[in-house]
Amino acid sequence: MPKDTIEYDFWLTFDHSGRTPRLTRNAPGLSIAERAMKCSVELPKAVFNQPQLVANIRVEREVEQELTIDIEAAETALTGVVGCDVLMDVHYPNEGADECEDQTA
Repeated sequence: MPKDTIEYDFWLTFDHSGRTPRLTRNAPGLSIAERAMKCSVELPKAVFNQPQLVANIRVEREVEQELTIDIEAAETALTGVVGCDVLMDVHYPNEGADECEDQTA
């Protein structure tokens, strides 16, 4: 029995410049300034009886999650890669410049 819907997936690739997005069937390769969104479409075959279809895609801004970094794990990993001791400090950009001075003196 034939299906009464058409289903397919595709990827939209876009960047912050606002240019027309690229459309591909497979997951795209991305540059650092691009993002991809996988889209799934399910259309009833009855849409071919209508002269025009209109669809809107809206992505809501997600609430940014707090970033957590394990400084000790990063130090250990970098120490193994570079072959010498690595010590890290975290300085937040909203702190005053006087608080970001080198404290290793």
